[in-house]
Amino acid sequence: MADEEKAFGEQLYNRLQNKGLSKYQVDKVLALQRLDPEVAELGEKGLLGDPQLLEISKINSAARQKQLAELAVEKSLPQNWVKELTKLVRSAEKARSEAEGNRYWDFFFEIKEMIEREGPTRTILQLIKNFSVDRAAVSRGKAELIEGTDRTVQSFNKMDLELGRGLDVGTVNICAAARKRVGAEIMYNIQRNAFLDMRSDAFTKKMLMKLGIDYIVQGDKGYVIGDPAFELANVFDKTTRRPMKDGMISPVEPEALLIVSLIIAEMLGHPKQEGEVCAFSVPADPIDVERNVIYHRGALEAVLRKLGYTPRPMLEGHSIVFSELKEQDFTGIGISCGGGMFNVCVAYKSVPALTFATSRGGDWIDNNVAHAIGLSPALVCGIKESGVDLMNPKDRVQDAIVIYYRNLIQYTLETIRQKLESAQNMPTFVKPIDVVCG
Repeated sequence: MADEEKAFGEQLYNRLQNKGLSKYQVDKVLALQRLDPEVAELGEKGLLGDPQLLEISKINSAARQKQLAELAVEKSLPQNWVKELTKLVRSAEKARSEAEGNRYWDFFFEIKEMIEREGPTRTILQLIKNFSVDRAAVSRGKAELIEGTDRTVQSFNKMDLELGRGLDVGTVNICAAARKRVGAEIMYNIQRNAFLDMRSDAFTKKMLMKLGIDYIVQGDKGYVIGDPAFELANVFDKTTRRPMKDGMISPVEPEALLIVSLIIAEMLGHPKQEGEVCAFSVPADPIDVERNVIYHRGALEAVLRKLGYTPRPMLEGHSIVFSELKEQDFTGIGISCGGGMFNVCVAYKSVPALTFATSRGGDWIDNNVAHAIGLSPALVCGIKESGVDLMNPKDRVQDAIVIYYRNLIQYTLETIRQKLESAQNMPTFVKPIDVVCG
């Protein structure tokens, strides 16, 4: 991934030089590409100048960029102040050990509180310049670090992409996709469709900045969204909340649509041009519960339109057919195995002849196993996602998971059989067709 970003950077560098820009101007453009979009917007509004933005762009974490930018705007910090504070943050990010990093962070927050209380004085600036981690006092607290994830969101805004985006909004995960203009490589972003309540006080802000975790403030509440919410919940033994239930927007979560829209915006980014098409997945109407997808589909369409996209809904099962059955002339049965639902599409030469969904999925397994053997659904989910051999379960929990998996598979196949027998105007398949799951 680093090599790909470097190659793109070199292409952009050469392209800008060919337009007659000086080396300084080219370096400036490339540096500003590293800014978080919210920080860059402060520059567009004239609240931060290029010198401050260039310094802030050196910080790796978007969450830390935003916190420093917020302080710089609030206290009208000049470039030399932002430069010194950026050095502190970068030193903490590159610390040789957790203890050393904590000493940098403790000093940074002491300085931040002094600036907020007294303003940017010469005395404070001298304290920053004279600070040495080797002379710093022993850290008063120790932050527990979270292991990094290979599902870090890459900004599509900084890539040279073809027009058109793809979006799969699932109960457990949300996935966005786009194709690179050069090389036609498909780029993916994937995050858990989950969030965690956080206090929006000063202590929480300090802790999250140390961990490099971004969070959203709404009134007196704060939220951590996506994979960081799941990781943070594991550290503090909390349970994440889910904005979707049984394959659709949850009717029992007041913040559900807000959280989904925030995750989608982070993953998709802005369109390359107004009205760019974004194809997104929607479930079929479930046959075993009294629900329909009208509100769910309409809510997602509204989110995408607000971002500047032209939404194009596609049934989940149908998308599996397009993805996996090209060599079979897009003829066969596609099954989307989700956390909230299983979606089925029987297609003939790409045309859906039969589509439906069942309300049983991964969550159904988690909840039933948990009820059967007295564990929490979250713990069962963790064991299941770590990998279970359905042919050779290793313990009591895996035994229960396998039992419910087999029941789910049998239920799905039996439902398909019943629907095929009762369906009218079905095409005639002269030879066996493939069944693909995804």
